[in-house]
Amino acid sequence: SVSQFIFQLAQWRTFGYFVGTYESCSTAAFRSGRTETIRSCTTEMAAAAQAFDHTHPASVDELVGLMKELSGKHVTLCKEAAEGMGWDRHFFGLRHLNKTEGGGDLEVFGEENWATVGNIKVSTSTVASPCLRDFLA
Repeated sequence: SVSQFIFQLAQWRTFGYFVGTYESCSTAAFRSGRTETIRSCTTEMAAAAQAFDHTHPASVDELVGLMKELSGKHVTLCKEAAEGMGWDRHFFGLRHLNKTEGGGDLEVFGEENWATVGNIKVSTSTVASPCLRDFLA
């Protein structure tokens, strides 16, 4: 959770806005399982990143509380993804099955919100730099 938070904080401090963020989660516990997407830029992550900004007069207690909230949300998303309860692959399967069966794109895939959700700008799934070895250990 902390490493994902640092990515969001860096995004906020660098650009002043948040973007769709991809984090992979293994679903290898399932037969033919591969990955599920964790959407780590949550409202909890964004609130904490904004509070940690030098322009925000947050107290230490507020910052600790925000870190606990974002960690709780992130852990929940990770568990759901690992248990096959994420939604990205389900929507992928629905879209693929519909096209395989000769159907056109479903209405939900043409909505503005879907375009926003599908526009991932930051991928944190292969962060394996030697510079980060001690940080991510």
